[in-house]
Amino acid sequence: MNNYKIAVAIPAYNRKDMLVNLLESLPSTWDVSVSDNNSSLRSSNIRLKPNVKIIHCERKIEIFENWNRALLNIPDDCTHVFIPSDDDLYNEKCQSTVEEILKRSEDPDVYIFGYNIIDEIGNIRRGWVPKKDELCRGGSGFKIVKWGVDARMPAILFKVSYLKKIGLFDEHFKLTAADSELVQRAIILGNVHFVPTVIGYYRVWNGSLTFAKQSSVEWFDEIKYWTRKIEKLISQHPKLKNKVNRKKMQDEIIAKNILSAIMALEGKGDKEKIKELLKREGVPKKSKILTKLRLVRKVLKYKNISKD
Repeated sequence: MNNYKIAVAIPAYNRKDMLVNLLESLPSTWDVSVSDNNSSLRSSNIRLKPNVKIIHCERKIEIFENWNRALLNIPDDCTHVFIPSDDDLYNEKCQSTVEEILKRSEDPDVYIFGYNIIDEIGNIRRGWVPKKDELCRGGSGFKIVKWGVDARMPAILFKVSYLKKIGLFDEHFKLTAADSELVQRAIILGNVHFVPTVIGYYRVWNGSLTFAKQSSVEWFDEIKYWTRKIEKLISQHPKLKNKVNRKKMQDEIIAKNILSAIMALEGKGDKEKIKELLKREGVPKKSKILTKLRLVRKVLKYKNISKD
């Protein structure tokens, strides 16, 4: 496939220096649309390349509304789009890797590449890479994301016409899971090419919203809303409805989020919040045996711990 034009849609908010670094890492041949939430960049003297445009939003909007706003402002002639956060980065092999796969692949709806993780001070560690070069059709790629989504937005290339067909980010989400839900939805409904090559860096902050909110009621309400949406989609899918244990899928994702929240709270030494979380969410009955055992151990560990 030779007739393609790549866009990058960036939701931005109050991180000028990070955004500048991201823009510098992008190929100058890719069209870039930045949605500036609350006009946080208006007073910044950012020197923009001709391929970059910033669209200021005069009020503060919700996270995923801003993501959609960036998407809705990409040029009309673009065929494919990346959607990184304003603090992510791309590596020097990104352009050649993407262009090579676009030329030889069989025109899938989504391309999923690998990424490494970068923290707030620039330390890099291994992230996630697809196990093999694989083209999955008709929802068959769901097997790779069934128990959770390891793929991350800076390393996912969507066909623009496909996104318009299946819909953008669900703005019901306010804290989390809108990206995971979109990825699962896209894989269930279309054809996806997994590419085992790292093309960039996904930023993780120790003091982020995730760390602050991931044990909250609101967080788990959104996780459950996500899994219910996907369960319904699978139940209507002719090839997947009899192959996927939908309740097990839901419970495994919820259980993994409980364990992740516990790890964050253990890092803070917040035993009372761990007890509160375990009492509220319990141990999802249909989760995998090993995941369930890990949670049961946590329940037993914190069951009789009193306040210091």
